[in-house]
Parts: sequence; structure tokens; C-alpha cells
Amino acid sequence: MKKTISALCLCVALAMLLPACGQQGFSSKEVKQYNETSTSIQAAVGEQFEISLAGNETTGYSWNKNEVYDKAYLELLSSKYIAPQTDRIGAGGTHQFLFKALKAGSTTIKMTYKRSWESTASDKTITFNVTIK
Repeated sequence: MKKTISALCLCVALAMLLPACGQQGFSSKEVKQYNETSTSIQAAVGEQFEISLAGNETTGYSWNKNEVYDKAYLELLSSKYIAPQTDRIGAGGTHQFLFKALKAGSTTIKMTYKRSWESTASDKTITFNVTIK
């Protein structure tokens, strides 16, 4: 009897965990990842891709709101800053941009790492060349 109850409890626990696994990224569609060393992006119409860039918002610098792209070809689905997993003061994190390809063609995404209140010659700009099929 105890074995049956234990087995039943285990089955219920596993059944409750399965939906969470799908939300954690165990899906059949994997989102392609790009960064500043992989600036050539290939995507199919309707496909999503992510650009991850190192940054440190505690300095006032950010990639956010400094992205330039053709809205006829791409849709920005989300933009978020992920803080570092450390207690070190001043440690940098990662900024992630999730895009969706809307129609076939070629376009670019230009991203600038800068402070919102100033523009200087030292602002870092990265251009991603996007081909959508």
C-alpha cells in the first residue's frame, strides 16, 4: 500500500513539473543566439532570434532604446537587461534583444552602446546584417 501511494505521489509530482519544463526552454523550436562576434544573422520568415550584448547599466551606458532597424522586416519582441549573478560592485551584465523576422529580404540592425544624455566619439556601435528567407 505504501509503495502504491509513493508511486502515485511521484507521478503527480512529475506531472506538475512537465508544463514548467516547456516554459524553461525545452521546446521544439530553439531561438538562435547572436552576439557581437556573430554579426551575420540568417532567419526564416516568422522565426525569432536573440541578440545578447555585454553591458553595464550601472555606468549609465545602455544598448536599450539605441537600436535602429527596419520595422517592415523585423519586430522587436522584447528587450531586457540581465544583471550579473555576483555581489561584485560594478560588475557588468547582458542585454538581450528578441526579434522576429517578418518578411523575406535583407536588412540591418544597428545598435549603439551609449548614455542617453550624451553622444561621444567613443560610443560603441555594432551593425548586424540580417538575411531573411
